[in-house]
Amino acid sequence: CDPISWGVVYDTFFGHQWGWAANEVYLSQVRGIFGYAINECNEVGFWGTLQTQGDRASLGFPVGVINSRIHTMNQANGFLRHNWAFGGSTMGYVGVVDRADVGSWQYGLLNLIPASDNVSVYANFTYVAPSSASGLVGSAEDQWNVSVGLMYSFGGKAVSPTVSGQAGLPLLPVANNGSFLITN
Repeated sequence: CDPISWGVVYDTFFGHQWGWAANEVYLSQVRGIFGYAINECNEVGFWGTLQTQGDRASLGFPVGVINSRIHTMNQANGFLRHNWAFGGSTMGYVGVVDRADVGSWQYGLLNLIPASDNVSVYANFTYVAPSSASGLVGSAEDQWNVSVGLMYSFGGKAVSPTVSGQAGLPLLPVANNGSFLITN
């Protein structure tokens, strides 16, 4: 029944044969969230990421000629989360990314839909607007992600009666292509 929620997690990515040039990369970031439950169905807050470890990768042609520094995008997002009567939740967010990155702002949607007491359908969408003008450069900087999957909750905790969620479950989902954005 505490209206304040917060969490911090450290994400890592080991990429074996990553990208079209089959690079070996290691990246990491810190991800955090802070929310305030307005009532049992609605929460507002902020979530963001901060890069901690970058790497170098071959991004040009021929392979090995252009060796660029890559890292995760620093991002700051405001969100609104709604808990539905059937126990699922939807979080919409909009935010900005670091001016040094290839994007300028982003928006996204994250959904958890319980299929039973133990299993939920997880779906998320993220779009990052490029910082360059339209055209060849802008289209090369375009980033987006659509993810769908199943999530198993031990102890029959897939259905959440409030926006605060079930006790003992993680506040932040596992990092994915929408929350672990890679840029150069």
